[in-house]
Amino acid sequence: MLQMTVAINQQNFKGHREVTCNTCHRGSAKPVSIPTVAEANLPPGPPPPPPAAPGEAPAAKLVEDFPAPDALVGKYAQAIGGASASEKLRSRVDKGSVDAGRFSGDVEDLFVAPDKWISIVHTPQGDHRVGDDGTTAWQADAHGMRELHGGEAAAVKHSADFTRDFHLSKNFTEMKVSGTEKIGDRNTYVIRAKPADGAGSVKLYVDAESGFLLRMVEFEDTPLGEIPTQTDFDDYRAVDGIEVPFTVRIARPGNVTTTHYTEIQFNTTIPAEKFTKPAPPPPGPPPNHQ
Repeated sequence: MLQMTVAINQQNFKGHREVTCNTCHRGSAKPVSIPTVAEANLPPGPPPPPPAAPGEAPAAKLVEDFPAPDALVGKYAQAIGGASASEKLRSRVDKGSVDAGRFSGDVEDLFVAPDKWISIVHTPQGDHRVGDDGTTAWQADAHGMRELHGGEAAAVKHSADFTRDFHLSKNFTEMKVSGTEKIGDRNTYVIRAKPADGAGSVKLYVDAESGFLLRMVEFEDTPLGEIPTQTDFDDYRAVDGIEVPFTVRIARPGNVTTTHYTEIQFNTTIPAEKFTKPAPPPPGPPPNHQ
């Protein structure tokens, strides 16, 4: 199927990716190249403007003098506690609850800068673990352990950097303010940017009033087309002088994961062995042919 979509695009669209696997599998009458994220519990967008009266010219679009992206990034840095506030962070421990649709339970996250992370979700069916020991990303549950590669590993490595969202100017480049958008009742400026590692693209939604980052939409370029991941940040609270969102909602095509934190601590001592990749389960007994 991948070969088929490549051939269609080469023969009909001069090599541009117009047809993807999502074109057919979504079952849409009008093909859409980027799948939509799941929308459960997401705030509604603004209502459309009223139509013009008969004989009346349509209302003129507002022309806004958008602030520079550097100004918005600077406002965000000041809103969360200052440009250098997060530079002192060496580790982080989170506790709370998570609802991932397929499973839910209590969650504990451990981080050590710059690249170690383990997330443990305790469920009645057993623990779900995702981690990165600084070299290898992995996932483990009652069915066993497997190493992660490609886009899965990249997503885990992004999550392992718990200060990534604090340092927008460091971790994102080619910033450009593209417009405004409402998230719930909040007005935001939308910044289009590229991740510093060069993978995919991103849209950052900065609250026009508070300066907080309310949403991030990351687009991963894959053989299936661009796959979006939307992260919403809410309920900012001060922890050691740094404003941190205590509710984080991550929406992907077909799935929404919501985490409500009850406790966040910075700069606690975390033993290195906490991040060790689990050993694979021992082989089972040989089959009984009798």
